[in-house]
Amino acid sequence: MKRFYLFIILTLIMFVGCQKQEKSKTPKIEKKTVKIKKQNKEVVFSLEKKFEIDINEKLEEKGIIKFNKFDVSLEGNIVFLNKENISLYSNEGELLKIFGRKGQGPGELNKQSGIAFDKDKIVVANNGNQRFSIYSQDGKLIKELKVSTFSRSFIFRNSLLANGNYLFCINYIDPKDKSICDKLSLIAKDDLHEIKILEVKKTPNPFVGRKIKARYQYLTYITTPSKIYTGLSSDDYIINIWDLQGKLLGKIKKDNYKKVEVGEQYKKDFLAQFKGEQGKVLGDKVFFTKYMPAFNSFVVSDKGLIYVQTYEKNKQNNMYKYDIFDDNQKFVGYTYLPFYTSRDGVYGKIKGNVLYTKEYDSQEDKEKFIAYKMLRK
Repeated sequence: MKRFYLFIILTLIMFVGCQKQEKSKTPKIEKKTVKIKKQNKEVVFSLEKKFEIDINEKLEEKGIIKFNKFDVSLEGNIVFLNKENISLYSNEGELLKIFGRKGQGPGELNKQSGIAFDKDKIVVANNGNQRFSIYSQDGKLIKELKVSTFSRSFIFRNSLLANGNYLFCINYIDPKDKSICDKLSLIAKDDLHEIKILEVKKTPNPFVGRKIKARYQYLTYITTPSKIYTGLSSDDYIINIWDLQGKLLGKIKKDNYKKVEVGEQYKKDFLAQFKGEQGKVLGDKVFFTKYMPAFNSFVVSDKGLIYVQTYEKNKQNNMYKYDIFDDNQKFVGYTYLPFYTSRDGVYGKIKGNVLYTKEYDSQEDKEKFIAYKMLRK
């Protein structure tokens, strides 16, 4: 039981690069790769706070537990997913509705792993109940789509695509080297067969004597009505762009990114999570590399701009550098924005020139959800 507990901890907090495990049966296609050589064009935004939601204060009194996923509609309404329920806010940050509850009945939630607006509907990846639950914006259940898990695996993230296909992020143990793997697979809507593996991320298993890179690394994927964007935060700066059938449309590749050394504070914060005897088992297995990954993660705006968060930092305003690419993978420039990937893995979003992000206020020692208007200078 202890080993299983440690396995879950490792899966959630340790992320390393990986290799594709099986050869694709899809015919070879021509693909567009954009290599970036120069990057001296700064795109300057001023950030004007539109509203903020204090996610620590009085929310539990309203039945809202700390959220782990959110999405924004075309109108700017915000829906939050947490362990207990779903909450809907207006485009001015006012609480409109709380709905859903834990359980296995119709419309009830169990180990929910994702949430998204689909026009005027709200779609929840109801993982524990092996289905997608679809609600109206007033919280009424419209219908549910049943899906099944795969044997000897755990689907910890899933998405319903615009064409009806699915994306499953599946966690499993590689039988060959016992490494812990996260596989992002495109799944057919009709019979749930695997169309294609888009990404695989492998973590060495500490229980078979492996050392682990002390890094927070992510398998990032973003879906839009027509495309899927995927990337692994490793030593390689590569973002792949697919259509909804799994055809590779192009990729962004940057060879000359600035390498950022791992800082002492990062090491201190990373090691602080390993507490007690169980934590020490993992803590003794990690080692720090000299440099951080090529990038942290990325976000795609509703206008098709790709914002890639690097580890370069503006010391004056404490913001991180973002490389910006257009929908044709052409480099637009760079800018500095708040750190949008929070410590618990909540990603930010950019819609309608508004940045929605979760921030940690070190002075007040609490987290806030903030919407900023992005005004280009």
